[in-house]
Amino acid sequence: MPDRLTSRTTVLLVVLAFGLTFAVRALVSGGSSAAEPPAKQDAPTLVAEAPDAEPDLQLGAATVPALQDPRKPRKRRVRARKPKRRVARAPRVQPRPVMPAATAQPAPTAVPRSAAPVPAPQRFTPAPQPRPRPPAPQPTPAPTSGPPTSGEFDTTGEP
Repeated sequence: MPDRLTSRTTVLLVVLAFGLTFAVRALVSGGSSAAEPPAKQDAPTLVAEAPDAEPDLQLGAATVPALQDPRKPRKRRVRARKPKRRVARAPRVQPRPVMPAATAQPAPTAVPRSAAPVPAPQRFTPAPQPRPRPPAPQPTPAPTSGPPTSGEFDTTGEP
């Protein structure tokens, strides 16, 4: 589709082209797009039956076979309800209020007024101990000038 034509314009042009085509065809064919009626015949070629005879309206098969397994309606069962049993309930017992049991109370003893009150115990907190330090790293030995010679290597290059 060219860049200047939108889809709406293209559809409009196609509809107009079809319309013009049908209009031209109608003018050329004589103003009617319908087919012309056939020419009249002089004598009818079909022979009609006598009006007194009754048409044969029987089916091709004389009898219709019976169904193999006719569907029968299901019978609905009505369940008889069982009588409800009456259960004798146990009589309700009224709970009695709970009374605390009597306990023996110690007899109060006379405390002389001259006794000083007992002080509350002090909580003992130990002094924090210092953390253990890891041992100091050992100094690495100074590097030597070269690898130790073992005397087993041949450096001459001869085989």
